This record gives sequence, C-alpha cells and structure tokens, in this order.
Amino acid sequence: MSGLIHEGNLQQVVLYVSLLVGYEWGYFDTGPIEAGAAASNAHAPSWFAYAIEGITLSVARDHSNGTLQVVLSGEFDDVIEARLDTMLFFN
Repeated sequence: MSGLIHEGNLQQVVLYVSLLVGYEWGYFDTGPIEAGAAASNAHAPSWFAYAIEGITLSVARDHSNGTLQVVLSGEFDDVIEARLDTMLFFN
C-alpha cells in the first residue's frame, strides 16, 4: 500500500506503524529514518527503506513540495491493513 504524507508527519506515521505491529520505537530509530528520508528523492531511484517488525517502510522525499511518498509492504492482517490505509489517507 502507498500514499503521500507531509514530511512533518513522518515521525507520527512511523510511531503509529510501530504501535500496530508491537515494535517499541526508540531513540536510536529516529536518527536513521530522518536522515534516510531527507537523503531520498522521489524523482530518482533513491528510496529509503526501514524494516519494522516484518513491515518495510519505504520513503522518498519530493523536494519540490515537502511531501514523502510512502510504501508499506509486508505481511499484515486485514485489520492492520485497514488502519494503515486510513492513516495514509489522513496524512
């Protein structure tokens, strides 16, 4: 599943994904995701991927408008999928 989020919402999105899959997001997770997202580019093959308990969060920054393209892949049940879809829709 995929969607667009405002780059300022990245940490909230990652925290929500972590909560859904039972991963305890920590201080040492924040730096890599922020640095990776900042260095990514949606208009080039330069995506950043981060694994969170069986789900891969891939992001690519659109430098022209302050958004991030987000792709979530992995095995998740229907309830988690619906919650992730809703989160991506409202961000």
